[in-house]
Parts: sequence; structure tokens; C-alpha cells
Amino acid sequence: MEVIMNKNVDYIGKTVYYLKNYNQFKISVKNLTEDIEVLQQTMQLEAGAPKGDDITAGGNSELTTVEAYTAKKAQYKAKIVELQNRLEIINRIIKKVDRSIEGLEDEEKRIVISFYLDNKTWREIAQRNYISEQWAKKCRNKAVRRLSRMLFGLTAIHEQLDLFI
Repeated sequence: MEVIMNKNVDYIGKTVYYLKNYNQFKISVKNLTEDIEVLQQTMQLEAGAPKGDDITAGGNSELTTVEAYTAKKAQYKAKIVELQNRLEIINRIIKKVDRSIEGLEDEEKRIVISFYLDNKTWREIAQRNYISEQWAKKCRNKAVRRLSRMLFGLTAIHEQLDLFI
């Protein structure tokens, strides 16, 4: 049943997406980490208990200074948790891609890294590896299929097998 439910997932396309966006994922990690640090520092600076009285200025709908401080702190914490969750997801993708690339044969690894991560042209890749552009592309296609199986496991394998039946 699970394989049937996953028929609409394009594992090869998802793999290519991860590879094409790998460098952006790395930058996102740095940016999210910095955003979290800034929010934590801001929260620390505002950590001193608010001074003043707990009397509202004009009615029941307004917050006291303590309530306002507590609400703002809760907003900071919620935003930090949200950013940490995003960071965790992106880091997980990066680790999976890194491990999967390590599982490739040397030639496949060089071609995938050159094409997707270093943005080299087919001509540059072919010249650097002393192969034809056509062979480089075939090797890339084989490597992407292998990466897909490593990234998505049995679900992707079953789906790829179904293509041959």
C-alpha cells in the first residue's frame, strides 16, 4: 500500500532538486544560525524583569508591562523554535546528500560535484576527467539514480523497479 501511495513522488526529481540547491542550503544554514543567535541575544538583552507598575493605563484590554514582557519573550521563543526546526530539516538534507555522494564511485562523485555543486559546464567536466561530454552525462544520470536510492531508500527502489516491469 505504501508503494502505491508514493507513486506520485518523483524521487529522481527530488534528488536533482537537492543537488541543484545544495549550495543554497549551506548558505541558509549560516543565515538561520545567525538569525537564531540574534534572537537569543535580543532576548537576553531584554531579559531583565520589566520595571514599572502592573497597573494598566486605560482598561482591561491593555497589557501590564509584565504581561507585555512575557508575551514578547514567548514570541521570541516561538520564532527561535521555528527557525531551529527549519535549520534541523535543512541540516538533515545536507547530511543525507553528503553521505549519499560519498557512496558514489569516484568518477560519478567527481561528475556530480562538478556539475551540481561547482556549476561546471559539460565541456569543463569532460576535459577535466578525460571523457566525452556524452559519457559525462550518462554517468551523471546513473549517479542521480543511485543517489535517489541512497536518499530515499526502499521506497525509491521499488518505484524505480516498477519502471522496468
